[in-house]
Amino acid sequence: MTRVSAFKAWQLFVLNLCLAFILTLLPVTGIMEWFRPLWIPLLLTFWLLAQPNYFGLLTGWFVGLLVDAMQGNLLGIHAFSYSLLAYLVLKFQQRIHLFSLGQQAILIMMCLALSQFVIIFAYLLLGYKGLWLQALASVLLSGLLWPICYYALNHLNRRLGLL
Repeated sequence: MTRVSAFKAWQLFVLNLCLAFILTLLPVTGIMEWFRPLWIPLLLTFWLLAQPNYFGLLTGWFVGLLVDAMQGNLLGIHAFSYSLLAYLVLKFQQRIHLFSLGQQAILIMMCLALSQFVIIFAYLLLGYKGLWLQALASVLLSGLLWPICYYALNHLNRRLGLL
């Protein structure tokens, strides 16, 4: 990839990240709060799979710090969780590409579940309770949305000539 296309990839990543932050910050009420997809980890997972030479552990850590600052959480909880997610995705990146989209969704659901487990464990240590079911519902919905996100972002990348 040339420097120009690498710069385009980073620009597109930042635009996608802004959209994911907006979707994460949209106010929802009632039962919809339980089924809020994990937009930022889904986006991070896509870019780690699509461009592993340009996005890695440091990207996950930095995005996690942004999420912590955006949500007013203890700094480092999401940073560690997203770094773990980035490590898992990069470790299994070549295998994930061999799987069908349904199998990818299951594997990504497991990675997201482990990432969410780290966040929930940190919250439990801080004294918060009752986050398990909400996190499980978010992980399941995110896994179901993976094929749609993958096709949409992949189509956008191909259209812009990044893949």
